[in-house]
Order: sequence, then C-alpha cells, then structure tokens
Amino acid sequence: MLRFDEEQSSYPLGVYRSTSCLVESVYRNVHTQAEKVGDPTTVVMTRFEKYQDTYSLNFFDTQNLENARVAAMNVFHWFGAPDNRSFCTEYSIIPRLIATNIQDKSVFQNSTWLYQVGFDIRFDYTFEYSEETETISKIQITEEFGSHNENLEIEV
Repeated sequence: MLRFDEEQSSYPLGVYRSTSCLVESVYRNVHTQAEKVGDPTTVVMTRFEKYQDTYSLNFFDTQNLENARVAAMNVFHWFGAPDNRSFCTEYSIIPRLIATNIQDKSVFQNSTWLYQVGFDIRFDYTFEYSEETETISKIQITEEFGSHNENLEIEV
C-alpha cells in the first residue's frame, strides 16, 4: 500500500488516503485521578483522548477489473481475520467499515480503462496519557501587612 501521493508503475497497485480526522473535544475526554497502588504519597492522573480517522483505500490495475478486486478483497478481509483483530486490540484500534461493499470506480481515459475498486474504513482509537505527581501535604501562605510579613503553614 502506498500513500496516494507516492509513485509506482507496477500493477495491481493499492493506495490509501486520509479523508477525515475527528478529534473528540477535550471537554469530553475522560480524566481520572487515583492514589498510586502501594504509594499513598503519589497521585496518578490519567487522560483518555478519542480519535476517529477515515481512510479511502483504492486498488488499480490496467489489465482487468478482477486483479484490482482481488487485491481489494485481500485487504478488506484482513481486518476480519483473528490474528489481525488481536493486532488491532493490542493497539486499541477499532476498524469500522464505512460500507460493507467494495465499489467499482473504474474510469475510461486515453482510450483505455484504468480499473479501480475501493472502500472506506474508519479507525476509532484512544490514546492514554498518564502522569504521576506527589500529593500535597502542606500549604504555605504568606500574609503581608505593610512592612510586616507573617507565614502560615496548613497541613492538608
């Protein structure tokens, strides 16, 4: 598979192109805070960000439509194979086919056919960001009265 802007002259040829990217609003992200297991002086803050990327996958051939269709079907069925589902699960990616059919997009140009078939797929995924910080045990407040300063320390 090549990016849509890369060049190659051998067929059948498969290319992909990102058609949209949706980043869920920061206000809808999930945030958690909890004490670190075994260390009550440390807080673990975790944020989950959700994304959706849609890709158009297209396959070309100059000889016949069936070559392009076979290449597309191999990739189409790759996402349903058990070994490949575990790959997606490992990286927290959920592939979703936009349409459950492969579309013929062939064109007749310069007195010849360029056979093209393709489909769109959306990938839903979540990034997890974790950060550890120490808990606050004391707060120090400095009060100023003219030329006189007073320090006050409060335990939390």
